[in-house]
Amino acid sequence: MDTISGVIVAIFVLTIVGSVTKLPDPNVNVSVEKEPVASTQTNPREIPVTGLSGEEGEHAFKGGYDENTQSNIYNFIKKKAKTVKDNAAQMMAENIIKYSQQYDVNPKILTALIAAESKFNSQAVSRSGAQGLGQLLPSTARHLGVNDPFNIEENIMGTTRYFRSMLDRFKGYDPRVHFALAGYKEGPNAVLKRGYYKSDSQSYIDLIMKYYSDI
Repeated sequence: MDTISGVIVAIFVLTIVGSVTKLPDPNVNVSVEKEPVASTQTNPREIPVTGLSGEEGEHAFKGGYDENTQSNIYNFIKKKAKTVKDNAAQMMAENIIKYSQQYDVNPKILTALIAAESKFNSQAVSRSGAQGLGQLLPSTARHLGVNDPFNIEENIMGTTRYFRSMLDRFKGYDPRVHFALAGYKEGPNAVLKRGYYKSDSQSYIDLIMKYYSDI
């Protein structure tokens, strides 16, 4: 091999070695794309909720009264509970309006809640002993000042007052009305302790929201 050929070969070898052993420039930012990590959370409703802001959408569940609301509620009651007599349905609609205004609760949400709880059967009793339109437990009814849970007006007053207390306790949770409904169903202390409501409460909430949209 002549001298020129030897020099060419040497340069070629050094070029290859240099390209293999060259270290990355520390001043260059190199990003490595990571493989996505699969979530192990199967139920997003059972994720503890943090950083809750609260009031977004609140206007949709307060007030909600116009001149047609009472008649709409009456018609909804008659549609869902055909055995309820006209005067009883009228009494329910009047008291739902009366106490929703007194306790600042949307009357359509209150009506939907009662529909889900008792189907407007003022004499309903559950296996756990909950009574009347809003299915109040006797101890809860007494605390709310309800002497006769089977009395239409008294039960609606107690139901409205109790749901108002749920809205107050879940202020800052989003969506607030969903947590308030879950608290009504499960008991507020259990939901507050966990920071989320159980997945089986979702069907209950969905039913109430469907009724709400139907009124």
